[in-house]
Amino acid sequence: MKRIPGGREVERSLKGTLNEVRSAIKQINEYAGKMLARGDYGGVEELIPKARGVEAFESEVEALYKRWRKIQGGSDEADGIKEKSIPLWKYYVPTLRSLMELGGSARREAIENQVEPLVRELSVENDSNSEGAPPKWRTMVKRALRAMEKEGFIQRDKKEWRITSSGRKAAESKWKEGP
Repeated sequence: MKRIPGGREVERSLKGTLNEVRSAIKQINEYAGKMLARGDYGGVEELIPKARGVEAFESEVEALYKRWRKIQGGSDEADGIKEKSIPLWKYYVPTLRSLMELGGSARREAIENQVEPLVRELSVENDSNSEGAPPKWRTMVKRALRAMEKEGFIQRDKKEWRITSSGRKAAESKWKEGP
C-alpha cells in the first residue's frame, strides 16, 4: 500500500489547523501592536503568556504535521509550510532603544548599525532574502521605522529619525518581549 487510506484528509486537516493557529498568532500580534501604540503596556504584558502558549501550540501542531507526513511515507520536509517570521512590532523596542542610545535622533544607517546586535538575536532571519539582497532584519528595521512613525513613536526630519516622548515611554517600559 503506497498511501494510507484517508491520509490526505488528515494531512489537509493538520495543515488547515496549522494555518488557523498561525492566523490567530498574526491577530494576536496585530492586537498587541495596537495596544502598544495606545501605551497599554500592562495589557501587552498580560497578553504575553497567552501568546507564548499559542506559539508553543503552533510548534506542536507543526511537529504533528511533519510526523504525519513521515508516517505517510512523505519527506521529512513539510511541503507548503512557510517559515515563521518575526512580527514587525518585535523590532520596535530594540530600534527605539538604539535611537535613544544615539542621543534621540539619527540617520537610518546609524540606527541599523546600533540595533544590529539586538535584532540579530531575534531569529535566524539574518540571512539575505536572496542573492545580493540585504539581510531580512535590516528590511524589518526599515519597516518598523515607518510603522513607528505612523504610530507616533518617532518622527522623520529630512533624513533623520527623532524619538518622541511616547517612543521614549515605549523604549523605557518593562515591556521587552512581545507575545
